[in-house]
Amino acid sequence: MGTPLFLDERVARLGDAVSLSSGVGLLAVKSFPAGRVTALGIEHAIELVEEAIMAAGPLPGAGGELDLHDPAVTALFAGMAPGETHLPLDAVERAFRELADHATGSAVAARGLPTDAASAARLVWLRELMHHGPFRALNLRR
Repeated sequence: MGTPLFLDERVARLGDAVSLSSGVGLLAVKSFPAGRVTALGIEHAIELVEEAIMAAGPLPGAGGELDLHDPAVTALFAGMAPGETHLPLDAVERAFRELADHATGSAVAARGLPTDAASAARLVWLRELMHHGPFRALNLRR
């Protein structure tokens, strides 16, 4: 069992105690004006999430796995990893690269990956938490 992660509209929460500012809704609004996902918007979102992570200090469960019950994240990965509920860091990084490629205009990027602002915000949160935690895998709970 991993460290519980909650991605709410206004705040992200890790474990029972650590609240990280800029939930997915706020991150989407601040980083992707008019709902358009761009490379600059992704960079801005990364900065905001990194600031929140660094301000929180050591993260509970670092080095382990994250547990997340979020139907939107399950849907986000459904096209890339159908039926998978255990996603290693590499799978999250691969999805992030596809989103970044899509944002720069690649015609072949993001096939099967939702590219709306809310999905992009969720993916940035996941990628940055897993990268900086670090966390080795994400468990999608149903």
